[in-house]
Amino acid sequence: MPSRRPFAPRSSRSSRHVRLARAVTLAGALGVAAAISPAHVVHAFDDLNAAQTLVYDRPHLAGTRAGDEIVYRYAASVGGATAVDDRATLAVDAESDAERRDVTLDFLHDERRLELPPFERYRGNPVLIAMLEHVAQSLAASAGGGALYVRNRIRDGFAREDTRIEEGRVLHDGTEISTVALSFEPFSDDAFLGRRPGYRDATIRIVLSDDVPGGVLAIGARSGASAADASGRESGGLPFDYELRLDDNPDENR
Repeated sequence: MPSRRPFAPRSSRSSRHVRLARAVTLAGALGVAAAISPAHVVHAFDDLNAAQTLVYDRPHLAGTRAGDEIVYRYAASVGGATAVDDRATLAVDAESDAERRDVTLDFLHDERRLELPPFERYRGNPVLIAMLEHVAQSLAASAGGGALYVRNRIRDGFAREDTRIEEGRVLHDGTEISTVALSFEPFSDDAFLGRRPGYRDATIRIVLSDDVPGGVLAIGARSGASAADASGRESGGLPFDYELRLDDNPDENR
């Protein structure tokens, strides 16, 4: 059975964590979680580290307006299978207040599709939660384990001391924008997945920017170099590469 609180920080004795955990709810039959329930927003996240704050306590949708449509391109390759291209679309239905929006997320298609209800009064961009859930389910299927186990490893990765946060500037749609990227290896010290080539040095990377609509530039998960030997052949691992990236030219790519 899927976790009732996918990708929420683990609860502690802190009342803030308890209140935050209660604010995360199931969203849809597949158990994909809504990021933060706006009816119980916690403004003081003293117990979250910098990486968690970037994901859980940032008004990603503040710069959007009712009627906006944000398109993300999806690409994935696993092992020797043919690469897959897809898309996700976030529609802004209404403006609740200065930071919150009612949004609808159409996330991927065919067997990859996640059925999601509308997200009401959201600050955070639900594409973050949906993509991480998709990665967790896909990696669990490849590794022969449970999505809950993989999901917990990814979620806990945000709290790791070695999670990296880097500020930078990149070109997007011909314009230089400011970014903040966080990356970590969620399975490096895991007793089960850490023994699998490609998993123990796999990296999750999230790139955020206040200069783009929706605040999320890219989300990716890539297997490590240990998935292949020195000649590039698979070494008992299953190389994988998943990425969801904000579309530069959504109208041209329809």
